[in-house]
Amino acid sequence: MNENGEKSVVQSIVEQLIENVSKNENSQSFSANKAVVGYVYSEQLLKCVSCLPKVKGRALLVDGLIRAFGLHSKMKLLLPVAATDCEMRSFHSEEYLNYIRRVTQQIASNSEFFADDGENDFGLSYDCAPIPHLYEIVSQIAGSSLRAAKAIVSQDCKIAINWFGGWHHAHRDEASGFCYVNDIVLAILYLLSNGYKRILYIDLDLHHGDGVEAAFAHSSKVMTVSLHKHEVGFFPGTGGIKDNGFNNINVPLKDGIDDETYVCLFKKVIQIVKSRFDADAVICQCGGDTLVGDPFDCFNLTLHGIGNCVQLLISSFDTPFIFFGGGGYNILNVSRLWTYLTSIILGVHINNQIPDHSNFLLYRPSYELHIEKSSRKNLNDSSYLNSLLNTLSDSNY
Repeated sequence: MNENGEKSVVQSIVEQLIENVSKNENSQSFSANKAVVGYVYSEQLLKCVSCLPKVKGRALLVDGLIRAFGLHSKMKLLLPVAATDCEMRSFHSEEYLNYIRRVTQQIASNSEFFADDGENDFGLSYDCAPIPHLYEIVSQIAGSSLRAAKAIVSQDCKIAINWFGGWHHAHRDEASGFCYVNDIVLAILYLLSNGYKRILYIDLDLHHGDGVEAAFAHSSKVMTVSLHKHEVGFFPGTGGIKDNGFNNINVPLKDGIDDETYVCLFKKVIQIVKSRFDADAVICQCGGDTLVGDPFDCFNLTLHGIGNCVQLLISSFDTPFIFFGGGGYNILNVSRLWTYLTSIILGVHINNQIPDHSNFLLYRPSYELHIEKSSRKNLNDSSYLNSLLNTLSDSNY
């Protein structure tokens, strides 16, 4: 079957998954095993996130593969509830939330929902188009990440996983970069308001974590660290080496970076971070758009590269963790990645062969978990990387 035919098969199966979310394997109950790792999950959350146009069905594939490997039974279920307006207003403006609610109501009634000439559309256009049930989707995503933060505060678990959150581009009163709500900021603010004093945020997405960085740009309590592609014209256009400060570190990268280079650089960045910031909680966004095969086609990372970084984080910090999802638009590879990262976080070995389950045929032709890097050239040469590290190591920048 040709590439276009293959994509149409995937899309049709994903649409069927969304339609049957309450009937398929996602309706199975979790084990009562009270592990130190918590997993944020509900059918309603998966259904809402799977309706987002750019990642349609991705959440269902991720959860399905985690279940196929039996990893769900090794985690404690963290059942989320929709965030309230009050909870979301801890970061987002009342005007922005009211606009989302109004747009949602107008779409439901088939009314005109575009902003009048000169009116602020709060970013609900272009890459963040108004979509049906938007307010419910926003509140579900926000509630899922607050559930992760609440589990850490209550000490229900030491590590919380929410692969269905991680929307790092949204600002206080603006949607941006496919992100309608900044659930990461909401989770950090909850930790700060409940006894945590110094929080480290690590962003491994292909794109600069601008929304989170901007939210805490003037705070000494949060350090943000982002490794990302940076070049003229590439979204969001921020995160250059000159954008660094005492409490934010940006590592702008060029195309083609591979596992070996990325992991080596990451180790050195973490050493710099540890010398400057004594965190009592670590939050990591694990966007999958850095993987080889992503439609952005920029980095040359495999599951092993990102997995090694997550292992390094866990071994470097004796603190509670929250792991988030994020970008990633080859949805099959993202489901592979977040399943693999779940196994690493749990300390459980899983086989390369994907188990038989309802989505098994989507993973053809290899039916394997791991992917291979491409032969593309790594533009991050030693001279460029040494220059980056020298700048990052300079305490006077």
